[in-house]
Amino acid sequence: MAKKYYPEIDKLRGVAILMVLLYHSILVYPVDLTLNLWCRYLHTILWMAEMPLFFLISGFCFQYRGGYGAYLSGKVRRILIPHLVFGAADTFMRVIPNPLVHRTVDWQNALKEFFLYGANDWFLLSLFTVFLAAPLGLKLLQKKYGAFLLLIPAVILFFGYRYIPEAFSLKNSSSFLIYFVMGMVLRKKKEQGLRARVCFMLPALFIGAAGIVLLMNQHWMVYLSAELFADITIGYVLRRFLEFAVPLAFCYTAYCLVMWMQGRNHAADRLLTMCGKYSLQMYLLDGYALVVTRTLLVRVMEVEMPLLIILGNFAADTAIVLAVTCWILKRFRVTRFLCGLKD
Repeated sequence: MAKKYYPEIDKLRGVAILMVLLYHSILVYPVDLTLNLWCRYLHTILWMAEMPLFFLISGFCFQYRGGYGAYLSGKVRRILIPHLVFGAADTFMRVIPNPLVHRTVDWQNALKEFFLYGANDWFLLSLFTVFLAAPLGLKLLQKKYGAFLLLIPAVILFFGYRYIPEAFSLKNSSSFLIYFVMGMVLRKKKEQGLRARVCFMLPALFIGAAGIVLLMNQHWMVYLSAELFADITIGYVLRRFLEFAVPLAFCYTAYCLVMWMQGRNHAADRLLTMCGKYSLQMYLLDGYALVVTRTLLVRVMEVEMPLLIILGNFAADTAIVLAVTCWILKRFRVTRFLCGLKD
């Protein structure tokens, strides 16, 4: 059976990677923009929405055909090799004293952070770890009440993630697994004819905004967990529930916006499709592009206005990573292999 193509998923992936680039554009070095309240709120919103959206999309797109060996080989080529290649280059930059990076580390700690925790490319290591177990999840999903059988352990891992070891990014994997599983369940429901209602976009956005306000109010959360419910830790459970609900609200809002744009054939629609197609390569290149743009904007041009720094970084980074991907990485077989592009 041919794999069914959902064009809105490419656009959603484009939204997710642009959120990542925008998140990284809110600098903490060489100037800390999060000291501004609105920058800190935007930083938090993007962080809470971008990774859950990526994992949800990955779960929706997940398919398993053939033997596990061929499947694993594909994931190694697509995810693990780009992680190792670009992560190694990033690690090398951090062990050489230079003014371009936020912090430098010694070789021993750099290698430990890279091989055990994934370093700055932890997302790829976490996603690879989830993919290792995903075929088992797909088998469970085919059974009666399979969605519940799959969601129950994902929920347990989500709320108990602080007890999971950090090695090999397992803590991150356990925290984001629930979105991957929800993506798998949504794919099944979509194939059964489920339709999302766009009219729920505004309520979802309101829920997301209200949740962000509650989560950012540290005094309220500390009081709730430490003063009122110290013995039963309901504050922790409530916080995790908000950290689960808020990303879902923003993911649904992004989906509604993408569906509204569907078929309009304008520049934004085409840009999202292109970004979705090259989202992995944009993710791999973003850190290197950011070093160039932030150095030019902050150190050379001495721009001080936070909005101009963020927009300048975001626009320039997007242009650079797309240009490098399309004009360099795509042209050569070896670069396509190293960055996970299919031949």
